[in-house]
Amino acid sequence: PREDSDDLLIGRALHTFVLRRLAFDMEYAGMPKVDGRTTAGKAAKAAFEVEAAGKSILTTDQAAQVEAMALAIASHPEAYNLLRSLPGQEEVSIFSEMHGIKSKSRVDRLLDIDGSRVICDLKTVRDSAGRRDFERTVWAYNYGLQALMYSRMANAAGLGPIDDFVVVAVEKKAPHAVACYRLRDEVLLAFGPRLDALIARYNDYLEAGPVGDTGIEDLAVPAWALRELESELGETNA
Repeated sequence: PREDSDDLLIGRALHTFVLRRLAFDMEYAGMPKVDGRTTAGKAAKAAFEVEAAGKSILTTDQAAQVEAMALAIASHPEAYNLLRSLPGQEEVSIFSEMHGIKSKSRVDRLLDIDGSRVICDLKTVRDSAGRRDFERTVWAYNYGLQALMYSRMANAAGLGPIDDFVVVAVEKKAPHAVACYRLRDEVLLAFGPRLDALIARYNDYLEAGPVGDTGIEDLAVPAWALRELESELGETNA
């Protein structure tokens, strides 16, 4: 299994737990709390490592956190409908071209709701899932850029037209508040120039190839490093 940061591991585990519950136990294992100093504890740890070989390992606290977040989602009517109840496809891989570049994306759920084609995306948030805070999160983490790219790719692959992009946001901290947000068309359109610019830069890179600076350049001590050295010297002389 790949090595993830704690945040990525929790997010990935939650996606699997919510979207592919039957696969969760095959892909993840919760480390039991044992006293590694004792013979019994060492034996239990060794047995766990054999049983969990090839799986992503969650600590006891992480496993409890994932289950609590999943329970919060299941207790939220709209979130549960979007991610579990309404007919749809989970973790849909999309292959298409954008400005001649072969591209791949994977949407959490693709649904048909009252004749509308909807992409639903599950997001974990470190702080608040409240509207004002999540609006800032959308811009800080380029969620609108992701939504626009997924929508364009789905349309190009014949899976559209995509009518709505909805995000289910769940807080990582207890009590794991949940909120659902539809990204309005104006949000996606606002990210259009940024997405087009990024694709153009990537195209330029593909055409020119990696280009580094030629010759040998001198590196000096930057101003911030000088300030740190002066501060350390002052503390030493104090």
